[in-house]
Amino acid sequence: TTSASSVDDPELIARQHRLYRQNVGGNLRTFLKAMTRDPAMCEYLDSVLNKKGKPNENFGRELIELFTLGERSTYASYAEADIPLVALCFTGYGVDANENFQFNPSNHDFTTNRSLWGATRTTGDANDGDWLIDQILAKVDGSGHSYCARYIVTRLWKEFIGDPATSVVTIQAIADQFSGAFSWDLKSLYRALFTSAEFVDPLSRATRIKSPVELYVTYFRALAITPTKWDENLWTCYTLDQDLLDPPNVFGWPGGTNWITVKTLVDRREYMSWMGWGYRNQVPERLNNVLDILLLAGDPIGGSPSGTSAADRSRQYITDPAFNLR
Repeated sequence: TTSASSVDDPELIARQHRLYRQNVGGNLRTFLKAMTRDPAMCEYLDSVLNKKGKPNENFGRELIELFTLGERSTYASYAEADIPLVALCFTGYGVDANENFQFNPSNHDFTTNRSLWGATRTTGDANDGDWLIDQILAKVDGSGHSYCARYIVTRLWKEFIGDPATSVVTIQAIADQFSGAFSWDLKSLYRALFTSAEFVDPLSRATRIKSPVELYVTYFRALAITPTKWDENLWTCYTLDQDLLDPPNVFGWPGGTNWITVKTLVDRREYMSWMGWGYRNQVPERLNNVLDILLLAGDPIGGSPSGTSAADRSRQYITDPAFNLR
């Protein structure tokens, strides 16, 4: 994640999101290397301040802790002493006057030996950052399992399927494919996750809570409705504690049950009721008999809706607490 208010340049945020969309279905190695050179990321995590003699560890630490290997307290795949060496590889990364990525040789540490996880690079160059990404992906435990692959698969499992602790063996098997036969291809990873028995298991349905933006996207996409006032949806997301493009920190929103509080639970129902009335004329009558399939992950919590028209039934479905689940 990147905070738009911290970067303070809408063009850089837009370019970063284009980069996400171009790479999210590609190769993780390529994706990571592109992100190290993303101007918005360089500004947000202070690569622009990372210089020889005065290293800034912000980007290097988050690259390791949040994006690739996980926190030491949980995954224990690296040492605290590794962080300065990771940061050193990205000295000189920055942004030019036109807000494009620029490598500045005068700010790069070319002399300090880089020795990480059994690999050594004695003379640095402009490709030190790429070398570091390669070392992250090559890092394995005593049994030859990739730390990065396991971390990425675990995060995706938690997001889309359920509790990773109950599926350690399956997660490891998919992680081994991701770093092995898949060669870090993300589409192959998604296919393995979303065709797994656990993903299609009925017990995985309606077990996670939608974020505010998911609430709206679910409704609009399922019914092919086009919002008339996007700013209203942005405002309601904000009041439901999801200020789009401005996460609370680099980790992003905590998600899960944190989306539901005494205030937001009431507000969610009120906002969805507004939408139910505001867009009722756009709900196709032909969808009347399949609205529960389109809008709900599980059975209605408040009982089957009493409305007879598609507009009434859709409004009752999206105000039911079950609509908050995915």
